[in-house]
Amino acid sequence: MSVYGYAKVISTIRLDRAFATLPIFIHGYDYAIPGGFPGDTRRPIYAKQDEWLGGPMKSKQITDLDLQREIIRILIDAFHDMLERVAGQSSTTHVHVIDVRGTLGKTDWADEIHGTSAGFKKVAARFSETIGMVIGNR
Repeated sequence: MSVYGYAKVISTIRLDRAFATLPIFIHGYDYAIPGGFPGDTRRPIYAKQDEWLGGPMKSKQITDLDLQREIIRILIDAFHDMLERVAGQSSTTHVHVIDVRGTLGKTDWADEIHGTSAGFKKVAARFSETIGMVIGNR
């Protein structure tokens, strides 16, 4: 979704005066790890080990693991920057970005893009922290 798409959703919510100052929380993603590399122990039963990131990158001749991870880092950071622009467009939007980048450790990934239960617990803690700061300041 683009800045425009997020702005449209937010403005639609704000049409109802009851939601004029309702806090809205948006979030990006952590730095996913493309799969299918030697030693990758993740074996999801619902997808190929490299279905979403590693395989498509390999199909584009991007096989260097460090390069794959750097591409993901750049994409995730760019998405986060866009979310920050959405939240920062107006101090009256009451839109808050939950930054989950760097939350999951190497063993916290169930597959290329989803965390394990323990990983999602860490993500939930970031949500709790941000929501607590916002609600506590009301």
